[in-house]
Amino acid sequence: MLLRELGADLRYGARRAARTPAVSLAIVLAMTFGIGATTAIVSVMESVFFKKLPFPQPEQLVRLGTSMRTLGTAPEVNALDALDWIEQSRAVGAIGLYDVERLTLRVDGADAPISATSMLASEHLASVLGVQPVAGRGFVANDFRHGAPAVVVLGQRFWRTTFGADRSVIGRGIGLGAARATIIGVWPDAADRFPAGGTDLWTPLTYPSDSFLNQRGSIALGAIARLRPGADVAAASLELSTIAKRLALAYPETNTGRDAIVEPLQEAMVGPVRPMMIVIALSIAAVLAIACANIANLLLAQTWERARELAVRTSLGATRARLLRQLLAEALGLYAIAGAAGIALAPAIATALVARYPGTLPLAGAIALDGRVMMLAMTVTIGAALIASLPRLRLVSRADVNAPLADASRGLVSRAQRRTTRLLVVGQVALSIVLLLGAGSLLRTFLELSAVTTGLDSTRVVTMHLTLPPAAVESPERTLQFQNAARDAAAALPGIERAAHAMFLPFTPGWWHDGYERDGKADARPNLPMADFFMVSPEYLSTMGVPIRQGRDLSPADDARAAPVLVVSETFAARAFPGEAALDRRLHWEGRTWRIVGVAADTRHRSLWDGPDADVYVPRAQVVRGNTWLALRTTRPALSVATELRASLRALDPSATVTDVRVLSERIADSTSPERFRALLTSCLGSLALLLAAVGVFGVVSYTVSRGTREIGIRIALGQSRSSVVRGVLFDVWTTTACGVIVGVGAALLASRSIESWLPGADVREAGTLLPVVAIFFGVATLAALGPARRASRVDPIAALRTE
Repeated sequence: MLLRELGADLRYGARRAARTPAVSLAIVLAMTFGIGATTAIVSVMESVFFKKLPFPQPEQLVRLGTSMRTLGTAPEVNALDALDWIEQSRAVGAIGLYDVERLTLRVDGADAPISATSMLASEHLASVLGVQPVAGRGFVANDFRHGAPAVVVLGQRFWRTTFGADRSVIGRGIGLGAARATIIGVWPDAADRFPAGGTDLWTPLTYPSDSFLNQRGSIALGAIARLRPGADVAAASLELSTIAKRLALAYPETNTGRDAIVEPLQEAMVGPVRPMMIVIALSIAAVLAIACANIANLLLAQTWERARELAVRTSLGATRARLLRQLLAEALGLYAIAGAAGIALAPAIATALVARYPGTLPLAGAIALDGRVMMLAMTVTIGAALIASLPRLRLVSRADVNAPLADASRGLVSRAQRRTTRLLVVGQVALSIVLLLGAGSLLRTFLELSAVTTGLDSTRVVTMHLTLPPAAVESPERTLQFQNAARDAAAALPGIERAAHAMFLPFTPGWWHDGYERDGKADARPNLPMADFFMVSPEYLSTMGVPIRQGRDLSPADDARAAPVLVVSETFAARAFPGEAALDRRLHWEGRTWRIVGVAADTRHRSLWDGPDADVYVPRAQVVRGNTWLALRTTRPALSVATELRASLRALDPSATVTDVRVLSERIADSTSPERFRALLTSCLGSLALLLAAVGVFGVVSYTVSRGTREIGIRIALGQSRSSVVRGVLFDVWTTTACGVIVGVGAALLASRSIESWLPGADVREAGTLLPVVAIFFGVATLAALGPARRASRVDPIAALRTE
């Protein structure tokens, strides 16, 4: 019996929903997006935050870092310190060191070289993580002997996409940077997700005994440790700090003020993305709440319109419980459709979110709608359905449903019920204001950041990474010779105005941050002043559009036979020699004495957030290093320049090539991609919230006008002007909107510290953000109410009274 009644109620609900297709479609669309977006963000957060790292005993894995008194904290360690930690520690069982670099991969038979991300791994890194190759073999001790034949282990994703998961590639030789390497194995999928995803292949981390990595002053390698069974992070941190104090006594020049940092690997990988994910989740929840409030108002208006129908059915014997059941069945049918559509839409939303996220989301490759996510999606659907239907069910359960038969002009409507609709609109406005304030402040910050000048003339500078041939790395002389030959080949191309080469370029991976001593100053280790050192060819500053303020530029005469010279930035000069002239001053660096011959204009090269950097430009011929970038000032498209340059390089040496070809202005723009992503996403969600709130205002005003036709007609008949009718309707809307704005602004101000911690750069208290958002909202609310208000002013009082 109960099942028959339930089936009848569902069929009745479906028929009723079909009679009002516009309302039904609005409910389904609003709920579909809300549930789909909620399910998508939950699936991403569940994968990123709650799934364990795909390694054995992941709770034992920690990341090691270094705290320095003068430079703050760094996620890298000193290689010699790490060896001492292992020898003296009881909590730490093993440490794996690593570095990540971009390199050029030349695959036999491929048309063009491939730019790949390489993990330079120490001997113990694979065992620390607990990964075993799925094909071939992993590294053995002999692979880490300096000068041993080069070998590489492929990541599984890279193996599938580049080699089609062909096992016969094991044992095949490939070009790896300037060397020839042999593929010896393939790592499991878990290895691809370390340290933050996107690693294509692993190579042994080897370096000669005279490398800077073997100096106590270098902090350059990442470190992962596995704790011994029974040890925890707190114990390991205390023990390594104790060892660091002993090392500071043993090596005071380099280790004074240096401490070890220990944090769980899971937290180290996902911690940086947590604030943004929380903001996205809260924003989507706010949009879903606004959609529920809109649906609640739609259902209330629909119920009021059906007041006479419900009264007639009651008089014919329908119980209040039966009416409530049918109304709920009518709504649940729509919610079921919306829930199914939202869950189906969720994977696409999650994929788009991961694809557009700046950088790489840790463990994002494991995102899936598993049982927990599906259960939560169904819970959200049911919860949203009940929240949206609650005002309607409460109205019917408490109202006198027989009243419409006695007085059709009142029906189920009362002052309290009108207050309910206004409260729902106030809630929508308040939530929308919070979202818009966050979006507005982020958008303003992004625009201000985009307007920051870098000190570089970057619009016509094409940058690319040069892979040297094996013959060019046999000696510093051969390295410099090929670098100059590649620069000259680029300069000879049509449309190239200037060409230069450098060890590092602004807004490209890597930099040389080092300490120096000033002649005549009491600079003592380990508290040396620091600067960023750029090893560049003489044409570099003119190619990048950096003017010389004092002295001279570097010249071809500043070669290996000449006295060591430097050009420094204005910020360097002001910091190193405050109130003094920097020209002709001398610095001690890399075991030599250098003379400052020029002062160049300031530039930014790592981030637009920071101020100008203290930079030092060193003649490339006086400090030869293999890593090489080319910078070309050109009037031609970047890709055509790269194509012709590759042909010219093949004439010099077939194994030389260029990769990572980009215009410098694009690199600078990409440095603001996190800010752009935050501003774009919050602006989209804020705009959607604004649209939903406007729809809510329009719906409430339209219903109020339609139900108040008689009252408006009487007022007009008694002499009220039609313009005053419009003002009265707009005043009512402005009052409701003002209440929502006050609540929203108050909530945003109270939560300002949390908002600013989750969204770096957001300041909702800025008048430049607050006032425009409030003005925009009042403008949108006015536009939403203007149509119904004008319709109210055109009411014919005679027709209205005759209808009643």
